[in-house]
Amino acid sequence: MSRGSRVGVQEEQHTAIKRRSRLETKCDILRAIQLEGEAHPTRIMYKANVSWMVMQGFLKELETQSLIAVASQRSGHRKYTLTEKGIECLQTLLSAKSLLGENNE
Repeated sequence: MSRGSRVGVQEEQHTAIKRRSRLETKCDILRAIQLEGEAHPTRIMYKANVSWMVMQGFLKELETQSLIAVASQRSGHRKYTLTEKGIECLQTLLSAKSLLGENNE
């Protein structure tokens, strides 16, 4: 295999990996919380497929934006729920994805 053809294969493999935007990641986190009703951070992390550190930053951001709220907190364990604003935001995002033909769910 020549060097030129190897580079082409590497570029093809590299472009096949699609990264989510911040907006898509937020949407996935909101969707994970919606599916659970009240969700522990670990459940959100697995359902949204994000790392612990990334998820912690997004949860703080979403809470600051009043899209999610702490539903309960017992012995240091938090559960998150969507606020009305969060529900509306998620519905709008999912509707926009549908209109753009981006439904991958």
